[in-house]
Amino acid sequence: MMQVSKKEDFLINFTYNTNKIEGSELSLTDVENIILYGKQPRNAKEDDIRECVGLYTTMKTLMSNFSFDVEPDFISIIHYNIFSESKPFAGRFRIKPNESVVIMDSHKNIVGETSPPDLVYEEIE
Repeated sequence: MMQVSKKEDFLINFTYNTNKIEGSELSLTDVENIILYGKQPRNAKEDDIRECVGLYTTMKTLMSNFSFDVEPDFISIIHYNIFSESKPFAGRFRIKPNESVVIMDSHKNIVGETSPPDLVYEEIE
């Protein structure tokens, strides 16, 4: 992958993870190729590609209209706003080893996972 800014890396990973949770079959490499090079995977579903481009474009537009860095405090605020009405851990990073999160496909296969709690701050930087 070409060298990208932290913001661009965040957008690519956000797009991949958000769409994966919604059932997209695109891999992270597929998302990178679509966004960075305009290359569409041969056997990808058209809707997956459209949603990838749509989410990425929307988030990039949203982020370009605000002045901020993608830092832990910003991520915590977004997390709190999304989950404050449904989750007791809203707005905080998981810190216990057993609080890791995995992403599963429709067949219950693990296809991705979040950063281990002890590496969250390091990986954000």
